[in-house]
Amino acid sequence: FLQSFPEGGYGWLVVLSTFLVNFVAFGYAYSWGVYQALYLTDVYKGQITTFQLTFAGGLGMALLFALGPFFGALNHIFGFRLLMCVGAILQPLGLLLASWVNSPWQLYLTHGALVGIGSSLIFFPSVFLPTQWFMKRRGLATGIAVSGSGVGGLAYGPLTRALIDAVGFRWCLRYVAIGSFVILLIATLLARECEATKKPLDAMSINSQGQIKKKKLIDISVLKRKDFASLAMMAVLATFGYMAPFYFLPSYASFIGLTASDGALFVGLSTGVNAIGRIVLGYLADMFGRVNTLFTCVLFSGLTVLLMWTFSASYAVLLLFVLLYGFSAGGFISLYPVVTAELVGLDELPNAIGVLYAGCTLGNLFGPPIAGALLDATLPNISYLPVQLFCGITTVVGSLFVLWLRTMRTRKWLVRV
Repeated sequence: FLQSFPEGGYGWLVVLSTFLVNFVAFGYAYSWGVYQALYLTDVYKGQITTFQLTFAGGLGMALLFALGPFFGALNHIFGFRLLMCVGAILQPLGLLLASWVNSPWQLYLTHGALVGIGSSLIFFPSVFLPTQWFMKRRGLATGIAVSGSGVGGLAYGPLTRALIDAVGFRWCLRYVAIGSFVILLIATLLARECEATKKPLDAMSINSQGQIKKKKLIDISVLKRKDFASLAMMAVLATFGYMAPFYFLPSYASFIGLTASDGALFVGLSTGVNAIGRIVLGYLADMFGRVNTLFTCVLFSGLTVLLMWTFSASYAVLLLFVLLYGFSAGGFISLYPVVTAELVGLDELPNAIGVLYAGCTLGNLFGPPIAGALLDATLPNISYLPVQLFCGITTVVGSLFVLWLRTMRTRKWLVRV
């Protein structure tokens, strides 16, 4: 069966397809902090709180992951390409309509619902495709594929700030929408399943008696596995603190006396090294074990927030935090698919990936707004310490569930897991 995996060839174009999807979906998401700072201090000043505004950005990320439990069945019924085509239209449409928004509540429909649903429809079909083409180099291939999110953040953050300064935020959104559509169209055309390793039946599966049965629309039975359940718990907890640093970096930079451009640059740098981290950590995961690498990067991410962001009162210290956090947090997304594939196998991977990322919905929906509420609670003497503690503690606690997963596999510490 191992020889069925091409380990390259057209698989690298599939990796490029997933890279482009991540470039757009997460590149925009990471740049939300630039829009958030502008909306809060200028466009909707006095009309909306940090909590309410952060919820709009969190809604988009939450919906990106919320459709996960439905993905396995939808993929079997409609096929991955139709889902990607619809997503490639809805995501840019949300950005385009956001350029005509005049009331804060409309942000939930455009930046939130349309962008989130569109991103979800194109993200989930793409994320599992590289696993059909690679086995021995699966960690590296997946790391390269999902590093698109970091490269996207590196491009979207500074570019968004530059476009806002040059043509205003409304035309900025229109230009970004056009660019996103073109990139997603290319990604959709490049995507392809591997005939040698994909499951042959569409909406059907075969039970132990050899009988054909239909797939369930939602199947969460994979959570009965203790190893997968522990991975899902980590995904829920860690994502509560994962996106908030990216959302609040622009406003935090202004808080310590830096410029808005500095804040946008920090977002870009953080997501840029995030891309490098995903590739490097994917490679290291193949060498030292995927569970081992996931535990290390999740724990280190939480510790950098607690021990570095809390003391970042200057350009140099904040820059160091941005680089270390961005690199270590790169393992979150890149190692989810490969660890999941290792636990459940390829047949159950689309469904398991959907369930896992659906768990991220809670963190993405409520994590940033909770951080925003904690920040609002410190007014008028604003302090980011509650936000920093919240992000760091949830991530560190999440890493303990990866440690639990590891002990289920083996209690020997110097072993590749």
